[in-house]
Amino acid sequence: MCYSLNFLDIDECLDNSDVCHEDAHCYNTVGSYNCACGDGYGGDGFNCTDINECSDPGLHSCTQNATCMNTEGGYKCVCNEGFTLQGSICIDIDECKEARLHNCSQNQTCANTQGSYVCVCKEGFHDVSSDEEEPVCIDVDECEEGTSHCHPNATCQNVVGVGQYNCTCDSGFAGDGFRCKDIDECKEASLHNCSQNQTCANTQGSYVCVCKEGFHNVAFDEEEPVCIGE
Repeated sequence: MCYSLNFLDIDECLDNSDVCHEDAHCYNTVGSYNCACGDGYGGDGFNCTDINECSDPGLHSCTQNATCMNTEGGYKCVCNEGFTLQGSICIDIDECKEARLHNCSQNQTCANTQGSYVCVCKEGFHDVSSDEEEPVCIDVDECEEGTSHCHPNATCQNVVGVGQYNCTCDSGFAGDGFRCKDIDECKEASLHNCSQNQTCANTQGSYVCVCKEGFHNVAFDEEEPVCIGE
């Protein structure tokens, strides 16, 4: 008598009788099964440990402006401070475009750098701090330091707090303060007080009254002569 025996394969993966690691995949075979660690894990399938992709640049695709952060079974790329994600890459944030993104004062100019920014003293101000990262900008007194561009015959007046100065032509001169020209007071009677017995003689920035021929000065004050006939 012959007997026919039919053996059915047991799918250990399906009935959860396998001993694969929780981070492994079970693959049924005839009469047995195989275990293979999942992506991001290393081992023989029965023992699986997380692979730290961040420890090897060849295992992750983070760019130079991002930091690789290992996760269970994978990793993620986080943009470094001063950068933001655009598509799949991290690009520099221009902090200088928005006042809320930088702390430069009104006396400073914001200059963007890769991943950050620097505050630079505006023209007319200089840094008095010892900390290069946090400049303290105070007004430069160009008048006191002699760095103004005022004309030699002008008076310099520093404008505190705005990094500027004003130039005003001295009495007896006309111009914008940067260019000053002597006023010839003798050309107009309204500009001098010489009498009819005197002649007006122009000087740089002023004038003098000189007794006309036939008159002599009887005053002791040389600046204000009194001319009488001889």
